[in-house]
Amino acid sequence: MAPIIVIGKWVFLGKISNIKNFIEILNKEKMLFLWHFSMSLSMFAFATTAYWFITGESEFAPLPEVIDSRTLPWVIVGGITCLAGIFVFFLYEKQFKQKRPELFEDINADDYEASWWKFIVGTALLILLCYILNTLFIAWTEIYDDLLTKLFGDSIFAGLHYFLGSLISSLPETIVAVKNYERLTSPDLNTAMASASQSNMTNLGIGFLGSVLASLLLAIGINYQL
Repeated sequence: MAPIIVIGKWVFLGKISNIKNFIEILNKEKMLFLWHFSMSLSMFAFATTAYWFITGESEFAPLPEVIDSRTLPWVIVGGITCLAGIFVFFLYEKQFKQKRPELFEDINADDYEASWWKFIVGTALLILLCYILNTLFIAWTEIYDDLLTKLFGDSIFAGLHYFLGSLISSLPETIVAVKNYERLTSPDLNTAMASASQSNMTNLGIGFLGSVLASLLLAIGINYQL
């Protein structure tokens, strides 16, 4: 979303030269783009595989309203898959840092000051936005549930809710990416793209912690519903 926001802003302000410079730097840094793109796809592949291990369902197929919980070995394998994806990311990132250290050393950090009040206000706004989203989904479910369920399955609203919720919860990363894209330098371009690939890797970490929690619940005899 960040490149779309940046280009849209430049079009609105008439800064066509910035768009040309942006295209030029992307052409210059094709390998940088491909690295982050391939890492994002790799993390998605690990996440998709882990999802199947943990749920027994394909995330691309219409889902039933209730998914039966998997047995302990399946959940453990799903967690290990998440951990393997994280290991792969750090392995390739280490190699990339050794190959192009300047991308990680010459980062412009002028706009990033530690601020507790910004953290508190930002967190409060995210909570408010999520509350508004939840309220809207309650209304939308009542109005469109029958139609969309017939077309896409019982879990369509869970999927839409997660997708829109992820966009809102990713606003901090989007803001960081937008600011760095606007600087039009290779190190800042790397930071902007990392806001996507790093987020995908972090989500695998969340998935790993979730699988550990689910495994502990199953190990002590507590079942749960996904």
